[in-house]
Amino acid sequence: SGSAAEKAGLEANDLILKVNDITIDSNATLASVISGFNAGDTATLTIQRNGTEQTVSVTFGEYKPAEQ
Repeated sequence: SGSAAEKAGLEANDLILKVNDITIDSNATLASVISGFNAGDTATLTIQRNGTEQTVSVTFGEYKPAEQ
């Protein structure tokens, strides 16, 4: 709740296909690409939702580890 992904309109089960122009082919690739951004940076995500591709803009927030 309140995450950058939620603020960008991402939903559960959205599949991230690209971050800017970088194709995402695995969770490891996604993690690597995202780690290159800082709080306040903006990226364009190409996602697939219910079989349809669309783009959303996300502004990264400060990393806060999930509480256990």
